[in-house]
Amino acid sequence: MNKVIVDEDVAWVFGLFTAEGNGYRERYLRFSLGLTEGEKASRIADVIERRFGVRPVIKHGKKGISIIIASRILYLLFKAIGLLGTARTKRVPPIIINSGRSVIAAYLKGLFDGDGSIDRYGNIVYSTRSEVLSKQVFLLLLSLRVNPSVVRNGDDIVIRIGKSRSRTPPETYSYFSGREPGIFLASETTYGLPISQGLRKDLIKLMNKGATSFSTKNRTISKAKLALLISQKLLQLPASYRTLVRGDATLARVISVEEEDYEGYVYDFAVPATNSFIGGYGIVYHNSDPYGWYIFSVFKVGSITLSYESERLATPSARLIGVLPSDIYGSRKLKKNPYLSEAERRNYIIKANDRDLKRAKELRAYPWFKTKRWLVELDIFKKYKSKLEIEALTSKGLRFLMDTYIPEKIQTGDWIA
Repeated sequence: MNKVIVDEDVAWVFGLFTAEGNGYRERYLRFSLGLTEGEKASRIADVIERRFGVRPVIKHGKKGISIIIASRILYLLFKAIGLLGTARTKRVPPIIINSGRSVIAAYLKGLFDGDGSIDRYGNIVYSTRSEVLSKQVFLLLLSLRVNPSVVRNGDDIVIRIGKSRSRTPPETYSYFSGREPGIFLASETTYGLPISQGLRKDLIKLMNKGATSFSTKNRTISKAKLALLISQKLLQLPASYRTLVRGDATLARVISVEEEDYEGYVYDFAVPATNSFIGGYGIVYHNSDPYGWYIFSVFKVGSITLSYESERLATPSARLIGVLPSDIYGSRKLKKNPYLSEAERRNYIIKANDRDLKRAKELRAYPWFKTKRWLVELDIFKKYKSKLEIEALTSKGLRFLMDTYIPEKIQTGDWIA
């Protein structure tokens, strides 16, 4: 059986096809390049012939260069991989998403070689009209430790990869752009880490010794700069800072917060409209019951809004321990006693609002919420119209969760699979 091995060369061609390619008549593939891109055209043709055994035809026209591949089999292969589509529907193929970093980087380089440019500041600018493609590219860049920015310009979604070492590892910038990386670690306001009083004092001492540059007006500092100071053994950071500097997570600055009139106990900040807990560009939000049940289903079966990532994000073996409505009120059908007394329920339960009830009703429409156990739990929620944050169980003692609730749930199999 013939196999297609997706290495860096093939991934680069796939990226260029996503940017500049299309299929037609169900047997032809075409790359459309600019007049000055003859060297790029030759490389594409070489990779196609060496790796797929098909010799492309290169045509030089008045408006540009076309590379035509006449092969029904190759057309079907590109279609099966997920490379075909329009400017608004193209996506990163799953085979690229699930590849190693070198292959992902090669695909992105091909994509930027096709639809990217370098602005006057040396930043790499990539533009697309595909909503899904923009989110996938953003997430892949994050996996390469690149902190890009994204803005909308009419119908176009523009992703900018900064030249600064604060935003992009120098070797990654050089690979994508073919240029020398930035020399300095620019100040970072969007993705910077907040500077504590203790850290500020240490940075001022280093500045006075001439060991680093620092402005007392700066309120944030880039992860890259802190990592450099640590590697040079000039700075010792608290554990909380070290986790952020060495980890994959990046803090994004909140530009503004709007006030909203509300009366009652604020127990959570929910994401408007969708109540999703993962944003389209890799940003994590916080939410709670009854949306917490839906969040569990996203971990288990994948996200509807992130369907292109569901295969990678889903964890089919996940189990939901709680807190469940039957934990609060018990259940005759489940032959289960409640964990909270009537007095404790009066003190700690939260009355469900209209949005909670609407969301619980919506859950019944999802196939994975139609199991007998889920229907019992949803019926209890509907009957009592109340919910509970897991922290309320600590009212029974600080060790109750660790010593009683969680071990008992696991030992008895009292979870939802």
